[in-house]
This record gives sequence, structure tokens and C-alpha cells, in this order.
Amino acid sequence: MMNQTLKRAVISAVIFAVVYLGAGLVTQMPAYDGLVKTLEFMSGIIAAGCYWIGSK
Repeated sequence: MMNQTLKRAVISAVIFAVVYLGAGLVTQMPAYDGLVKTLEFMSGIIAAGCYWIGSK
């Protein structure tokens, strides 16, 4: 049980990192734009959350 939870947590963290870091490459917006950085962060959270819920 704990092993499955740990595996899902690690995969969720990897998905968050890929989406968050990859969003900057896709949007090509300046790093100083706070709204864009917030949207990139929220995209990562939503993607990781969708994986977490869907993998259950």
C-alpha cells in the first residue's frame, strides 16, 4: 500500500516538473511576467493532480 502511494507521489512530482518546466518552452513568454509564471505553475499542479486522481 505505502509503496504504491510513494510511486504515485514520485510520478506526480515528475509530471509537475515536466509540465512546469516545459510550459516555459511552449509559451516563449518573458520570465518576469508574473501572470504567465502563475499559469505555468497552476498547469503543473492541475496535471499532477489529474494523474494522482486518475491513477487511483
